[in-house]
Amino acid sequence: MRLHEEYITRHNINIPIIRYDSHSTVFLRSKFEPVAWKILDIRWESCYWHPGDFTFALLHPTPGQRRPRNAMHPFNVKWDEYETRLIGWLAGLKMEYRAVPVEESRLSIWYMFLMMYDAYLVNSRHLGFGTKFYQHMAASIDPSLPLKDKEKAARLGEQIMLECDSDLQMELHDLKFYIKSYADWLVRYING
Repeated sequence: MRLHEEYITRHNINIPIIRYDSHSTVFLRSKFEPVAWKILDIRWESCYWHPGDFTFALLHPTPGQRRPRNAMHPFNVKWDEYETRLIGWLAGLKMEYRAVPVEESRLSIWYMFLMMYDAYLVNSRHLGFGTKFYQHMAASIDPSLPLKDKEKAARLGEQIMLECDSDLQMELHDLKFYIKSYADWLVRYING
Protein backbone atom coordinates (compact mmCIF):
# COMPACT_ATOMS: atom_id res chain seq x y z
CA MET A 1 0.00 0.00 0.00
CA ARG A 2 1.38 3.40 -0.95
CA LEU A 3 1.61 6.30 1.50
CA HIS A 4 -1.41 8.23 0.21
CA GLU A 5 -3.47 5.02 0.14
CA GLU A 6 -2.58 4.32 3.76
CA TYR A 7 -3.63 7.87 4.70
CA ILE A 8 -6.96 7.53 2.88
CA THR A 9 -7.62 4.18 4.55
CA ARG A 10 -6.57 5.31 8.03
CA HIS A 11 -8.85 8.36 7.91
CA ASN A 12 -11.78 6.42 6.40
CA ILE A 13 -12.00 8.73 3.41
CA ASN A 14 -14.50 7.18 1.04
CA ILE A 15 -12.91 7.62 -2.38
CA PRO A 16 -11.77 4.94 -4.81
CA ILE A 17 -8.03 4.36 -4.99
CA ILE A 18 -7.14 4.02 -8.65
CA ARG A 19 -3.58 3.50 -9.86
CA TYR A 20 -2.20 4.41 -13.23
CA ASP A 21 0.21 1.47 -13.49
CA SER A 22 1.79 0.35 -16.74
CA HIS A 23 0.33 -3.13 -16.27
CA SER A 24 -2.31 -4.36 -13.82
CA THR A 25 -3.85 -7.81 -13.65
CA VAL A 26 -6.42 -9.39 -11.37
CA PHE A 27 -8.13 -12.78 -11.37
CA LEU A 28 -11.89 -12.78 -11.03
CA ARG A 29 -13.88 -15.74 -9.77
CA SER A 30 -17.61 -16.00 -10.29
CA LYS A 31 -19.82 -15.58 -7.23
CA PHE A 32 -22.30 -18.02 -8.77
CA GLU A 33 -20.19 -20.62 -10.61
CA PRO A 34 -17.01 -21.63 -8.74
CA VAL A 35 -15.24 -22.79 -11.91
CA ALA A 36 -15.95 -19.63 -13.91
CA TRP A 37 -12.83 -17.47 -14.05
CA LYS A 38 -11.84 -14.24 -15.77
CA ILE A 39 -8.49 -12.50 -16.02
CA LEU A 40 -8.72 -8.72 -16.11
CA ASP A 41 -5.65 -7.29 -17.82
CA ILE A 42 -5.06 -3.52 -18.08
CA ARG A 43 -2.02 -2.20 -19.94
CA TRP A 44 -0.67 1.25 -20.65
CA GLU A 45 0.20 1.67 -24.32
CA SER A 46 2.46 4.68 -24.79
CA CYS A 47 2.56 6.63 -28.00
CA TYR A 48 5.14 9.08 -29.34
CA TRP A 49 2.82 11.55 -31.06
CA HIS A 50 -0.02 11.81 -28.47
CA PRO A 51 -0.80 10.72 -24.92
CA GLY A 52 -1.09 6.97 -24.61
CA ASP A 53 -4.08 4.73 -24.03
CA PHE A 54 -5.01 2.06 -21.55
CA THR A 55 -6.00 -1.26 -23.11
CA PHE A 56 -8.61 -3.25 -21.21
CA ALA A 57 -8.84 -7.00 -21.85
CA LEU A 58 -11.01 -9.57 -20.15
CA LEU A 59 -9.72 -13.09 -20.72
CA HIS A 60 -11.66 -16.27 -20.11
CA PRO A 61 -9.83 -19.52 -19.30
CA THR A 62 -11.93 -22.42 -20.58
CA PRO A 63 -11.58 -26.21 -20.51
CA GLY A 64 -9.79 -27.62 -23.53
CA GLN A 65 -8.21 -24.28 -24.53
CA ARG A 66 -4.44 -23.87 -24.46
CA ARG A 67 -4.65 -20.13 -23.80
CA PRO A 68 -7.27 -17.98 -22.11
CA ARG A 69 -9.44 -16.53 -24.87
CA ASN A 70 -10.90 -13.06 -25.01
CA ALA A 71 -14.22 -12.90 -23.18
CA MET A 72 -14.79 -9.60 -24.98
CA HIS A 73 -12.96 -7.60 -27.59
CA PRO A 74 -10.14 -5.61 -25.91
CA PHE A 75 -10.79 -1.88 -26.00
CA ASN A 76 -8.69 1.25 -25.57
CA VAL A 77 -9.41 4.11 -23.21
CA LYS A 78 -7.73 7.51 -23.44
CA TRP A 79 -5.63 8.43 -20.44
CA ASP A 80 -7.96 11.23 -19.35
CA GLU A 81 -11.01 8.92 -19.36
CA TYR A 82 -9.27 6.02 -17.61
CA GLU A 83 -10.55 6.48 -14.06
CA THR A 84 -14.16 7.16 -15.04
CA ARG A 85 -14.33 4.27 -17.49
CA LEU A 86 -12.57 1.87 -15.11
CA ILE A 87 -14.95 2.64 -12.23
CA GLY A 88 -17.99 2.24 -14.48
CA TRP A 89 -16.74 -0.97 -16.01
CA LEU A 90 -15.77 -2.52 -12.68
CA ALA A 91 -19.22 -1.73 -11.25
CA GLY A 92 -20.68 -4.30 -13.66
CA LEU A 93 -18.01 -6.90 -12.93
CA LYS A 94 -18.40 -6.51 -9.15
CA MET A 95 -21.96 -7.84 -9.33
CA GLU A 96 -20.88 -11.18 -10.80
CA TYR A 97 -17.29 -11.66 -9.68
CA ARG A 98 -15.03 -11.35 -6.69
CA ALA A 99 -11.34 -10.58 -7.06
CA VAL A 100 -8.94 -13.25 -5.87
CA PRO A 101 -6.78 -11.94 -3.00
CA VAL A 102 -3.05 -11.61 -3.67
CA GLU A 103 -2.18 -14.44 -1.29
CA GLU A 104 -4.39 -16.83 -3.32
CA SER A 105 -3.24 -15.67 -6.77
CA ARG A 106 -0.57 -18.36 -7.28
CA LEU A 107 -2.96 -21.14 -6.36
CA SER A 108 -5.57 -19.59 -8.67
CA ILE A 109 -3.16 -19.96 -11.58
CA TRP A 110 -2.94 -23.66 -10.74
CA TYR A 111 -6.75 -23.94 -10.58
CA MET A 112 -7.15 -22.26 -13.97
CA PHE A 113 -4.43 -24.48 -15.42
CA LEU A 114 -6.11 -27.65 -14.13
CA MET A 115 -9.43 -26.49 -15.55
CA MET A 116 -7.93 -25.68 -18.96
CA TYR A 117 -6.00 -28.97 -19.19
CA ASP A 118 -8.36 -31.30 -17.32
CA ALA A 119 -9.03 -33.66 -20.24
CA TYR A 120 -5.35 -33.77 -21.19
CA LEU A 121 -4.26 -34.50 -17.61
CA VAL A 122 -6.84 -37.26 -17.16
CA ASN A 123 -5.81 -38.93 -20.42
CA SER A 124 -2.05 -38.51 -19.94
CA ARG A 125 -1.19 -41.45 -17.73
CA HIS A 126 1.24 -42.49 -20.47
CA LEU A 127 3.43 -39.49 -19.53
CA GLY A 128 4.31 -41.14 -16.25
CA PHE A 129 2.71 -38.67 -13.86
CA GLY A 130 1.83 -41.55 -11.57
CA THR A 131 -0.57 -41.74 -8.66
CA LYS A 132 1.32 -39.13 -6.60
CA PHE A 133 0.59 -36.41 -9.15
CA TYR A 134 -3.13 -37.10 -9.06
CA GLN A 135 -3.11 -37.20 -5.26
CA HIS A 136 -1.39 -33.79 -5.17
CA MET A 137 -3.80 -32.48 -7.78
CA ALA A 138 -6.79 -33.62 -5.71
CA ALA A 139 -5.31 -32.17 -2.50
CA SER A 140 -4.65 -28.82 -4.18
CA ILE A 141 -8.37 -28.35 -4.88
CA ASP A 142 -9.71 -29.87 -1.66
CA PRO A 143 -11.89 -27.16 -0.02
CA SER A 144 -11.40 -28.69 3.43
CA LEU A 145 -7.62 -28.13 3.41
CA PRO A 146 -6.00 -24.86 4.51
CA LEU A 147 -4.43 -22.61 1.88
CA LYS A 148 -0.84 -23.57 2.83
CA ASP A 149 -1.53 -27.28 2.34
CA LYS A 150 -3.22 -26.68 -1.01
CA GLU A 151 -0.27 -24.55 -2.17
CA LYS A 152 2.18 -27.26 -1.10
CA ALA A 153 0.20 -29.91 -2.98
CA ALA A 154 0.15 -27.68 -6.09
CA ARG A 155 3.94 -27.17 -5.89
CA LEU A 156 4.55 -30.91 -5.53
CA GLY A 157 2.21 -31.66 -8.44
CA GLU A 158 3.99 -29.04 -10.52
CA GLN A 159 7.39 -30.62 -9.75
CA ILE A 160 6.17 -34.02 -10.93
CA MET A 161 4.75 -32.41 -14.06
CA LEU A 162 8.08 -30.70 -14.75
CA GLU A 163 9.89 -34.02 -14.65
CA CYS A 164 7.39 -35.69 -17.00
CA ASP A 165 6.22 -33.06 -19.49
CA SER A 166 8.25 -29.90 -20.08
CA ASP A 167 5.77 -28.65 -22.72
CA LEU A 168 2.98 -28.70 -20.18
CA GLN A 169 5.24 -26.92 -17.72
CA MET A 170 5.74 -24.13 -20.29
CA GLU A 171 1.99 -23.72 -20.61
CA LEU A 172 1.74 -23.26 -16.84
CA HIS A 173 4.68 -20.84 -16.94
CA ASP A 174 2.83 -18.72 -19.53
CA LEU A 175 -0.13 -18.42 -17.16
CA LYS A 176 2.19 -17.41 -14.33
CA PHE A 177 3.12 -14.33 -16.35
CA TYR A 178 -0.02 -12.66 -14.99
CA ILE A 179 1.28 -12.88 -11.41
CA LYS A 180 4.04 -10.34 -12.14
CA SER A 181 1.52 -7.55 -12.55
CA TYR A 182 -1.06 -8.70 -10.01
CA ALA A 183 -2.76 -5.58 -8.68
CA ASP A 184 -3.65 -5.53 -5.00
CA TRP A 185 -5.35 -2.16 -5.49
CA LEU A 186 -7.79 -3.75 -7.96
CA VAL A 187 -8.51 -6.53 -5.47
CA ARG A 188 -9.28 -3.97 -2.75
CA TYR A 189 -11.46 -1.92 -5.11
CA ILE A 190 -13.48 -4.86 -6.45
CA ASN A 191 -13.93 -6.64 -3.12
CA GLY A 192 -14.22 -3.46 -1.04
